[in-house]
Amino acid sequence: MTIDSSGEFWRGTEGGDIEAYLRALSADGHPVDEVRRSLCGCGGARHRLVADAEEGCVRRACTDCGAARFIADGEEVAEDAELAPVACPDCGGEVFEVSVGHSLRKAAPGAPAETHWVSVGLRCVGCGLLGCIADWGVDDDPAHPLIERA
Repeated sequence: MTIDSSGEFWRGTEGGDIEAYLRALSADGHPVDEVRRSLCGCGGARHRLVADAEEGCVRRACTDCGAARFIADGEEVAEDAELAPVACPDCGGEVFEVSVGHSLRKAAPGAPAETHWVSVGLRCVGCGLLGCIADWGVDDDPAHPLIERA
């Protein structure tokens, strides 16, 4: 894993760099407690994305098999979202590795933790650009189900 933060954009050499990027990005706001890579059921790790950052909705589609799914609780707001294809702002690439960061709310003893904030990080497969396509607050959702919906 190597991150180059010297230019206009941070760049990574592999998908694992997204976690370090999300942790650095969130350090002053909603610190990331858990990160999960977005992997398709077929094992694919590369995706095309559509997103509406304002609504907090991202859907990924595996480039290997085409299976699509919403990230975290995005499906709950999909009806109101205006999903648009995501393209790299540097090279125009449309294929990404994706990881999802979760900021967790402290729970009462014996209660499950709750996801407070979701950040969807990506790495452009074409040029290595690291970014956060969308982040949003979550109300009263137990962490485990959302963490599993990377």
